[in-house]
Amino acid sequence: MPNLADIAEPFPGQLVAQVGVATMPVPWACHNATLAWLYHAEFGRAVTGLEFGSFFLGAQAIMGEMAKEGMTLAAPSGGGQIFVPAGTVLIFVRDGGAKHSCVMKANNLIVGYNQQGWLAGKGGDHSFSMHSTKEIRWQGGGSVLGSADQVCSLVAVPEAVARRKVREVVTRAAAPVAVGGVGG
Repeated sequence: MPNLADIAEPFPGQLVAQVGVATMPVPWACHNATLAWLYHAEFGRAVTGLEFGSFFLGAQAIMGEMAKEGMTLAAPSGGGQIFVPAGTVLIFVRDGGAKHSCVMKANNLIVGYNQQGWLAGKGGDHSFSMHSTKEIRWQGGGSVLGSADQVCSLVAVPEAVARRKVREVVTRAAAPVAVGGVGG
């Protein structure tokens, strides 16, 4: 299967999710993009609109659960770069909720969508951007400034853990629902 760092590239077009008979464009926001990349890395192909609508409409909650399995990072000495492996999912967490997610590429580069305000460099609203880990706005200890100056923790989730989490979400969503039951 491909690795996440290689998959995390700009999407060629708009994904349209299907929920029942309704369709809706999927905005390439941070969590949507991170989950779509993880799906591609884990299953060896891009997620379809029907699959996205079935598995990932609760993207923020999924990323919040994923963050619980990661490690909170501390500010590097001297405000330098962080060194985590390519393919690591970075999640900005505040009050237990996932506020932003992105992916580590090689050479200490962070890629993601909707990164405006999350890092010191310019990021676009619902567009792809790449940043150096030097652009993380450390506040001391393990705190970082996020969008709108939210104070967050930065959590690193290893690629294998993130892929397992996505597989669990897909498996759970695809499992048949039991009808009836004892005494029913």
